[in-house]
Amino acid sequence: MNPAEHTAGPATEPAVEPVATGGPLSWPPGTELLAAALLGGLHSLSLVYTQAWWLQIMSVSALVWLVARASPRRAAALGMGFGTAWLAGSIWWLF
Repeated sequence: MNPAEHTAGPATEPAVEPVATGGPLSWPPGTELLAAALLGGLHSLSLVYTQAWWLQIMSVSALVWLVARASPRRAAALGMGFGTAWLAGSIWWLF
């Protein structure tokens, strides 16, 4: 008997499912941009109402969640939407 003939078969590795690190969200077009703009508005509310300090943490965390799953071009658009809404929402009360 040849030892090469008595192999148990090809070694199989246990199936490991990949971790979801990216990919497009299944939201309708424009919804992500609207969500980013709303998050920017919520972030600016925490500057006016200081007892809502937790809005800063929540809105930036949600923005990071959106951006982490987007393509680079889409992530830039989401950041622009967030930043524009934050700037527009936070400047009005200064003047």
